[in-house]
Amino acid sequence: MGSKKKRRAPTGPRVVPQPEPAAWDPRREKAAVWGFGALLALATSLPYLIAWASAAPGEVFTGIAFNSTDTNQYLAWIRDGARGEVIFTNRYTPEPTPPAFFVPFFLVLGWISRLTGLPAVAVFHGARVLLVPALVRVVHWFSGLFLASTRDRFLATGLAVTMGGLGLPLHALGVSFGDKLMEMPIDFWVPEAFVFQTLYTYPHLVLATALMLLAIGHAKQALAASARRRVALSWASAFGLALVHPFDLVPVYAVMIAFGAMALAREPVAWKRIVATLAIIGIASAPPAIAQLALLESSPGLEGFFAQNRQTVLGAAQFALGMGLPLLAAPVLLLFGLAARRGSSGAIAQPLAHLCLVLALVFLSSFDLRRRFLMGIDVPLAIVLAWSLRACLDALRANGRAAAGAAFAFILLCAPGSALKMAHDHETQLAADAKPRARYYHTGPQRDLYAFLGEKSTAADVTLTDPITGNELPAYADTRVFVGHWAYTRDYRDKVREWNALKDPASGAAMLGNLVTRHGITFVALVRARDRESRLEALLRGRPDLEPVFENAAGVIFRVTFKP
Repeated sequence: MGSKKKRRAPTGPRVVPQPEPAAWDPRREKAAVWGFGALLALATSLPYLIAWASAAPGEVFTGIAFNSTDTNQYLAWIRDGARGEVIFTNRYTPEPTPPAFFVPFFLVLGWISRLTGLPAVAVFHGARVLLVPALVRVVHWFSGLFLASTRDRFLATGLAVTMGGLGLPLHALGVSFGDKLMEMPIDFWVPEAFVFQTLYTYPHLVLATALMLLAIGHAKQALAASARRRVALSWASAFGLALVHPFDLVPVYAVMIAFGAMALAREPVAWKRIVATLAIIGIASAPPAIAQLALLESSPGLEGFFAQNRQTVLGAAQFALGMGLPLLAAPVLLLFGLAARRGSSGAIAQPLAHLCLVLALVFLSSFDLRRRFLMGIDVPLAIVLAWSLRACLDALRANGRAAAGAAFAFILLCAPGSALKMAHDHETQLAADAKPRARYYHTGPQRDLYAFLGEKSTAADVTLTDPITGNELPAYADTRVFVGHWAYTRDYRDKVREWNALKDPASGAAMLGNLVTRHGITFVALVRARDRESRLEALLRGRPDLEPVFENAAGVIFRVTFKP
């Protein structure tokens, strides 16, 4: 008998693949997500709480920490809703204009303000705090449509709601990007491109991001199988989005069409159902956006509004630096992940198409509103990153603890830009000793000045005041203003020049009479902190046709008695 050959033992250490951790109970997983959302609601409220606590004696924090110009507009709409308007008029220009803004979100907040007696800014932040956990839950649900593992869903959600850009960290290290805001990386000035910044700033954008993800997610499910309920839910979400933030319908429709094309490639025989699904969702959800556009185009004086939305200042460097490490890491991790899974893109084909399509809309299309298409872009980016990171960790045979540690470390690497956004706003606007601080902190007497106009003025009045006060007044009083918002004041730059001309001793008196005659000025409000040379106050006090009706340490309000 021949001797049996002995098998040679393997020379290297044996690799034992780690089992997938047991799936969480769905209720426990949802509870964890809601808890994480509550923590984020607190984290994004901290800057406001710190600013409120940091008010100097005699100061009142406005409740605004970013972009006071637009936020005052939103607070003015809440006041309009509380007053009973349904379609809001443009109170940032003296010319009479027909109602042009149908904004149901702020209309409902106005009703809540009227019913509860709460000020507009309290209702604004109350809505934001309540919507933060809801958006976190929607992001987690959307991630679950593409990622089967609980761990991957948590990783994608954590990345999507915390990651920030690279511009602010570089700025903190001393890198200068110039003085013009719109030439800086987008993490300085496009909050809707980051879920965290959206949670921190504007409640209507929080709701819009959730509705956008719901519309796309339900459409994905409806396209995969015949499900009328999913079609209805996708339509309802897209319809709500058209009412809240209609700009975002463009990327939503584009992504739905891409998903439809992918479904058609998988199941050509179902083409009638796929086309019908897309047609029903698209056609039935578009009317509110079309009606709003028609309202805006029929209203004179909104040239600045349309000019704002035609700005195309968004370069590749601004975007790349703005999105930062997550965007830079995505291609590398994706290539390694595809190699580890032998070229199979698996469940992330659709999020990858979503991400690439939005980038194409932003950089390759002729749409003038392209920077607005960035809303929620970090959600598909986070899903791609989570899938790719998992594929890489699996290829390295990382055990559960090592994988969790690597994922957490990656989140920490991507998150600094979000924290720095809040710190940057506090440093440059809230903590500044100069001009910016005055937009975010009012004095008690200044609030009394505004309160007087809030009691005495009506929507038929026009108040002549400086551009900064003009931006604030509609949030506290019903009056229209001569100048106040560069996107809503007709001929904004001309009006700023006319206001400045009032301070000229040679031409000020004639200019004042001209403005009163042309625009039907009924009040003149002077905030002394914004007339440091007191030249304008001297001119106004010398006019017999101006009657001082309120005065305190902050300034003086004149009623115009001159009749043209």
